[in-house]
Amino acid sequence: MQSLQHKLDAARVQFGKFLRNWRRSNDWSVTTAQDWAKACPALIPWSLRVAGGQWGNLENGKVHQPQPSTFIQLGVLNECLALEDRGPIKDRTLRDRVQRAQPVRHPDGRLWGAEDWFACYIGKLEGPAGLWPRQEEIDAEIETKLLRNLFERAVEHVGLRPVSAAMQVLRGAGDLPMEQVEAIENALFAGERLAPAIVPIARQALDAWVREAAPELITSEAETGAS
Repeated sequence: MQSLQHKLDAARVQFGKFLRNWRRSNDWSVTTAQDWAKACPALIPWSLRVAGGQWGNLENGKVHQPQPSTFIQLGVLNECLALEDRGPIKDRTLRDRVQRAQPVRHPDGRLWGAEDWFACYIGKLEGPAGLWPRQEEIDAEIETKLLRNLFERAVEHVGLRPVSAAMQVLRGAGDLPMEQVEAIENALFAGERLAPAIVPIARQALDAWVREAAPELITSEAETGAS
């Protein structure tokens, strides 16, 4: 069960990064799809829009149990991007972004439908090679979340303020370059992903602090991973 959950978590991260890469390749913001639906309700019914907050949560892997409608909405959006007439959009910036955007297709040219978006979400289908995230980025995203979870558990366990705990972690790490210090701080506090090269540095620093401050958590984590 632990292995299956890990695979689903990894797939959710991959899906989010792929969605972000697709959005950025089209020069969209997280609200562009929603703005398009608002401008062209005859083309994209409001009930089938992909809302900006929903898009952001999908990108960040925060939607753990999406509704079937989520994948229907993405399928409708993708189908509309395949149309030559993409609706009467008055705002010039929005119109330009919508007109330039490209749908997601299979290698044989078929459009992705709702079932394809769902298959991608659960890790059964990869997106186009140019948009698919690299494995090292996925691993860094997952590892960052694991480190953040361990840090938060340790902070609660020892009863320290998060800022004080982070200072102890970084002090024990030695003389790190400022960019690495800032990256680790942002990962622990702001939810940002660590760069792949910094992940082992952060892991070593955090593990060393937890072993001293709350060694039972390290043992618990090892036992959970083994199961």
